Amino acid sequence: MKQFLSNLQHKHGVLTKTLLTIICILAIVWVIPDDVRFQYEFEKGKPWLHEDLYAPYDFAILKNESELKEEKSEIIKRAVPYYQVDSTAINAIYQNIELAIDVAFPHVTDSDRKKHEKTVHKLIDPVIQKGIVEQGVISDSIEQVNSIRLVTNHRVTDLGLDELYTLQQASDNILQRAVKLGYSDTLVEVSITIENLQPTVKYNKQLTDNFLDEKLTSIPVAFGKVKEAERIISKGEIVDDLSFRKLQSLKTEYEKQSLDNVASIWVNVGQIIITTMALLVLIGYLAIFRIEIYAETGKFALVLSIFTLTILMGSLSLYFEQIPIYLIPFPMLAILIRNFFDSKLAAFTMLLNMLVIGLLAPNGFEFVFIESITGLIAIFSMSNLIRRRQFIISTVIMFLAYSLVYSAFTLIKEGTPTEFETNN
Repeated sequence: MKQFLSNLQHKHGVLTKTLLTIICILAIVWVIPDDVRFQYEFEKGKPWLHEDLYAPYDFAILKNESELKEEKSEIIKRAVPYYQVDSTAINAIYQNIELAIDVAFPHVTDSDRKKHEKTVHKLIDPVIQKGIVEQGVISDSIEQVNSIRLVTNHRVTDLGLDELYTLQQASDNILQRAVKLGYSDTLVEVSITIENLQPTVKYNKQLTDNFLDEKLTSIPVAFGKVKEAERIISKGEIVDDLSFRKLQSLKTEYEKQSLDNVASIWVNVGQIIITTMALLVLIGYLAIFRIEIYAETGKFALVLSIFTLTILMGSLSLYFEQIPIYLIPFPMLAILIRNFFDSKLAAFTMLLNMLVIGLLAPNGFEFVFIESITGLIAIFSMSNLIRRRQFIISTVIMFLAYSLVYSAFTLIKEGTPTEFETNN
């Protein structure tokens, strides 16, 4: 027993390092999605470097986001709004007019009162029959409206706006009708009629939104189809726009597939192997070239913790769409290692980090190249850090290097500086 305890005491450091390594491996594998990954890398305007690719199954050629957005915008702009005859408003107009007549002529006989009501009805009935449209309630996203869809008794009728009155037009029509019928425009009945006007044809937002939703959801997301065994692209062929759309659609379809339990286990095995190899290379570097860090458990734990934390930060872009992977400041963690240790270890750790995080990035090579170059420049720029302002200068240099390399990749892919994407 004493011998066992003695051996355990001597091997305490090795056991601690082993346990820490296993924890880091499990933490990294846990944040990496175990879904299917498309096995080909491709870029528009570049040669296809793989063997001839044939469709493994039928799939649709999808429209890109800008096309779908443009189609949706056109549908919204050209939408015909729904309106509805408001019987409550019509009843309110007549009731208010009756009350106004009682107030204006409090001591008249029933026959005289009926004459006043008949006069008002001659003025307002034609206006109510045609309709007074509600204005200023339609969404700004809908362009100038020239026609509407009028809902009356569960029936829909297409009408031009000129077939309805506005409040001003209704007032003008009543004045003209009063003159035509031989009434004075100062007649009390005319004033009562105009004062109690209100819209009788009102905007129905719910029906309009339902109509728009139906139209928007019916937009086809595809514009073509690739049949099974059809050749998509040949080796050495330039990836033009159509080929790129086919490849992107195949990638989307491929990655939508769900893994069964056995396949998911094998994916996890592959991820464990890759993560383990990366950590073993880092540990081997420490054991051979930086034995003083490897021998001290605290320093060893700090290096592995920063390595793992960097990868965990990279996984944020997978779970939060608002955090693009290119906006995560990976070089700052390399600078952290440089401040605790030295530039060589920081550079080595940075490169290993980027190789692992490249598995998560949408374009692995581009990501690894940009982040590695930026990180190395950041480390080199802080090699003689003495004053605080040097840190600000290093940050500016890092930003300029990142912008320059990213812009270079954009030029290579797009062939023109007008295609820069600022929110990648």
